[in-house]
Amino acid sequence: LKENLHIIKKKIQQLEDDIRLNELTVQEIREKIHHGLFSGKKTPSLSSLQQIRNGSIGNAQGFYSDDGTISNRETCEFSGLLKSKHSVDVQMLDVYESLKFDNPDGGVWKQGWNISYEESEEKSLPTLKVFVVPHSHCDPGWLKTYVQYYEEQVRGILSKALSFLDDHADMKFIYAEMSFFHPWFMSLSSVEKEKLEIVTGGWVMADEAASHYFALIDQLIEGHQFLENYLGYKPVSHWSIDPFGQSATMPVLIQLSGFRSMSIHRVHYAIKKHLARNRQLEFYWRPLWRNDQSADIFCHMFPFYSYDIPHTCGPDPRVCCQFDFPRMTGIFAACPWGINPVSITAKNVAERSRLLLDQFRKQSKLFQTRSLLVPLGDDFRFGHSSEWTLHYTNYKALFEYMNSQKDFNVKAQFGTLDDYFASVAEELQQKQNIKFPVLSGDFFTYADRDDDYWSGYFTSRPFHKALDRVLEKYLRGAEILFSAVVALSQMDSTNADHPPPSVMTLFMQLTEARRNLGIFQHHDGITGTSKTFVMVDYAAKLAAAVADCQKVIAISIPQLFSSNPPHDANIQDPELDFAEEVKETPAVQDVIISVGRTPRTVIVYNSLPYERTEVVCIKMETGGVMVTDEVGQKLSVQLSPVVKKENSVFRISSKLYEDITDVISGHRHHVKLEFVAYASEKGDSGAYLFLHGEYGKMIRSQKQVLLVDGPLFATVYSCFQQVMHAFRVIKEEEFFARAFHVTNVVDITSETVDYELAMRLKTDVKSASADRSFYTDINGLMMIRRKHFDKLQMQANVYPMVTAAFLQSDRFRFTVLSAQSSAVASPASGMLDVFLDRRSMNDDSRGLAQSLQDNVPFSSSFRLLLEDMQPSGIPTVSSALNIPRSSLLSRPFPCDYHLVNLRSLEESQTQLPSKRSALILHRLPVDCDSVVRSPVGCSAAPELSLKTDLSFGQIVGVEETTLTLMHSKKNCSSDLRLKPMELRTFKVTWN
Repeated sequence: LKENLHIIKKKIQQLEDDIRLNELTVQEIREKIHHGLFSGKKTPSLSSLQQIRNGSIGNAQGFYSDDGTISNRETCEFSGLLKSKHSVDVQMLDVYESLKFDNPDGGVWKQGWNISYEESEEKSLPTLKVFVVPHSHCDPGWLKTYVQYYEEQVRGILSKALSFLDDHADMKFIYAEMSFFHPWFMSLSSVEKEKLEIVTGGWVMADEAASHYFALIDQLIEGHQFLENYLGYKPVSHWSIDPFGQSATMPVLIQLSGFRSMSIHRVHYAIKKHLARNRQLEFYWRPLWRNDQSADIFCHMFPFYSYDIPHTCGPDPRVCCQFDFPRMTGIFAACPWGINPVSITAKNVAERSRLLLDQFRKQSKLFQTRSLLVPLGDDFRFGHSSEWTLHYTNYKALFEYMNSQKDFNVKAQFGTLDDYFASVAEELQQKQNIKFPVLSGDFFTYADRDDDYWSGYFTSRPFHKALDRVLEKYLRGAEILFSAVVALSQMDSTNADHPPPSVMTLFMQLTEARRNLGIFQHHDGITGTSKTFVMVDYAAKLAAAVADCQKVIAISIPQLFSSNPPHDANIQDPELDFAEEVKETPAVQDVIISVGRTPRTVIVYNSLPYERTEVVCIKMETGGVMVTDEVGQKLSVQLSPVVKKENSVFRISSKLYEDITDVISGHRHHVKLEFVAYASEKGDSGAYLFLHGEYGKMIRSQKQVLLVDGPLFATVYSCFQQVMHAFRVIKEEEFFARAFHVTNVVDITSETVDYELAMRLKTDVKSASADRSFYTDINGLMMIRRKHFDKLQMQANVYPMVTAAFLQSDRFRFTVLSAQSSAVASPASGMLDVFLDRRSMNDDSRGLAQSLQDNVPFSSSFRLLLEDMQPSGIPTVSSALNIPRSSLLSRPFPCDYHLVNLRSLEESQTQLPSKRSALILHRLPVDCDSVVRSPVGCSAAPELSLKTDLSFGQIVGVEETTLTLMHSKKNCSSDLRLKPMELRTFKVTWN
């Protein structure tokens, strides 16, 4: 009883504290926000870093003509541009080729070198401008669940930021995660102009290895729409300090969203050292397919080991830790280097200032400008009132003394990220000798020390990674159907002022599903690097989101396609069964359908904007059924196995699938599929790290093989100790049938040692060059060339694979298409290892403090595609096999136009759907080297005409915006034409 009373008393005290902090009402706060008390200012950093550039790179010839139109080379020659050398100064694959990746002791900067400078020179240089940027990195799930973090820590951090920023005119703060900021703001918020900067503004700080670009865009839109609708705020700078490796996709998405500057941290320590040596830690990051500067974004890379306070003021953490003042009081652990902070007083301010300034100066030697960015924060910092006071008072004393000493030649201050980039832009305007390099490529695979490569998390918790993609499929499908329902409801005069109640309810469910998907893109969510109970919480959120999307789909379908759609008041919960994909084991992905005397209707929803040919499997209680289409015509069905060794597309030898012959081309290929296991070195692998010991050892089959053959497809089932493997060949001459379908039901729950399970594909498709190149996708958006480096450990040669990887010779290409994120390597020429699941008995000492033994059985799906690589005049799109495909069209979209999403937008501050939808389109690159025929059922036209192509709703306006709708670009007609690889967003207004 006493314990309960104590808990109640504590909650009452917290409530009273919150009331005192919330003296202004929400309406008063919103009025202040409306009048500019909380706004992202448009500083020179938005444009100057791009426009002030000079030098040869500004004159590089791009793929597109000067007037912005697409040149006549837009089909075949675009793939040639992808293979050509770009006008860049730093190509990351070349850097990997040249570096030794040794790790000598660098002194106080263990992974660098002893930095020195002449004090007399410092006095003659322009003033060093130091921006100390207070921040708090808040994980929406890791060691606690999202709700636990919010209730126990983040709400207090934000509330104390509110109070302190109100009281101290020269204090500043930056914050990133809108998943926390949203619930906090809806209850209380008040800040002074330009003191708090929202950086990035996405729903989370997303992982960049396992996330699909659909989900990355979606969580950015969710955050940016909240900021626009409720605060009128537009972030200007991107902040990515904790994702475990940096993708080449994120700078593309951020630049397309209207940002012009970004900051990153977790990059291989040897890469950081190399770039620091050449003062290239700040660069223009260029997309892989561009050859001009129009799509570049300015990037700042932090030079040292961590983003915590001991590793941000300069190269010596022993010194920097002495300026983490809350450690004095026991709020946080004492400095591990043995020298703790002391309060700044009149007696020690001179000595303390010189000590800190020395670190500032040394760090500045790694950059080209006299502006210096110094983050001040860590995970869940600034949650105590005393922490704010200690940092503010002590740093203020240091700043005042430093700035008063003329011979120090420094101006130190609290600042925001945008303050720093504005200062860099100002220097660029004043100095013509600063030329930042242009860089292309990505920063995988990440290592923080020694041979500790973070390639394990590419595969950790694969069930959750698979469930993530299931939700993406359902969410995209629900978004498109719901937008069509909204468009049609706008044509009903009875809905002129407000949407019908059913539409409002569905929009709330759709919003919740978006946010649950966004939460999981967090870099401890989809990565599989959280505590077991947190991963269970993530799975529950994903499953609930799938259920919400299913309801939206089920209610939308009769609204759109029924000849007599139900009146809103008569709409009830739908009685539809969906293929089950959210059980503990998604291996059982079918619903048993019983058929009596009354026919059952099966609805197959194709959300792609062109026709699609697919084999649909339905589990029946009995085989004695007839299947017809909507007009009563019988469909081809396969009810019972018929043993037959050949089909019209491929022949499989008696050795299962070691030898495969393409009947159309006559080419015979050697493709052998095996399962291999990697053992861990010294038991040090964990949720983050893969530290292999024994080379992948083949797992023997239990010699249980079943061949099921029929008129539609043939399937070979093979049993292994940990895997039930199915290999299916479709018996059609359609484009899609050239892919083999592979399903692996994996169960390694019985393993008692560290265990990494991979599917090994040995082929006769050898790399055309001697460097053992292969290719992987980056977040499903683009492909990138990789190499296997013998000078590096196996774990360093493992890369993320979100949707695809391929091998290519002069004549052939072998592609693996994946339905879930995973990891891939190429240990030998002609070989791909696709990692399926992993189990670890130990913690890898990266903060999680638990082993990885919570595996569940799950099903992974792949498609394997063999293509001839010969010059051809007909462009093809191999990736069409990997893109889930709508009706609701009067004519199909062009073959290479992908409808990324059609997303209903919220009416400002109402939580209701508006008359506008966001149409996001991506034009896929084409490859004329492949002779695989283009898919049928799509348009050969080079452009879209929305008013005629969409058969639902009435369009009254089309406005192009930046990718996440933050900035308007121009009004345009309904006729849209995209350039290859373009990703564009249009705001469509319905009548």
